[in-house]
Amino acid sequence: MNKHQIKILLIEDDHIQAELLQKTLEETQYHIVGIADQLTEALGLFYATEPDIVIVDIYLGGIAAGVDFVNKINQNESTRKPCIFLTQHGGREVFEAAKATAPYHYLMKPFNPLELDYAIELAIERFNGEVGQFSTQGLVLPRASDFIFVKHQNRLKKIPFDDISYISVEGKYCNLHTAQGTYLIQLALKEMEAQFARFGFIRIHRKYILSLQQIKEILLKDQLVVLQNELELPFSQNFRKNLLHKLNIYR
Repeated sequence: MNKHQIKILLIEDDHIQAELLQKTLEETQYHIVGIADQLTEALGLFYATEPDIVIVDIYLGGIAAGVDFVNKINQNESTRKPCIFLTQHGGREVFEAAKATAPYHYLMKPFNPLELDYAIELAIERFNGEVGQFSTQGLVLPRASDFIFVKHQNRLKKIPFDDISYISVEGKYCNLHTAQGTYLIQLALKEMEAQFARFGFIRIHRKYILSLQQIKEILLKDQLVVLQNELELPFSQNFRKNLLHKLNIYR
């Protein structure tokens, strides 16, 4: 689904914030079907426009009406849609109330446009995706040991481990760099490290994991790993010992 085909309903009672959201999302090519600032209007627009995703402020008019909205549309499986909470209230009580609705994301104001863009894409892929191990994070690890499946748009794409060059961190997410392209995965680098360790991948830096099979050369003085595609990645002192321990070194 192209971005201009994705219909988004905004529920926000701060008109300045609503205009900023609308402008940001339209500049990213999303289609805004409506903006509501209170619960009744929000439900009316939701049923009338049938959006693909809803971005909703938790508090409308000083009460947690955003939570009520999500609970209402979740009551019927036929009307359920992915929702992203956007709020400036960071209290634990607010978070727990929002969490109980099983939202697809929870973002704090002021929002980061890139993070919001990623959240929308991942929420829609998660909502439309196949059910499988780790599929809610955009990644499926089957029992086979020579490939994985990555969720990309509405497809599960098979990627052999031999095609994966390295994994890099990007905020709360990871980029899987492969011979076929780069895929965004909703897992922290630490979680990726734990899942991929048994497949011959190793952490070399706070920002990078790579496949041992992809190493062409190691420049010890410069603290660089050269991959088969000639890309150079830094390795940090904290991971140097473990990296060298994994290699068959002859002196």
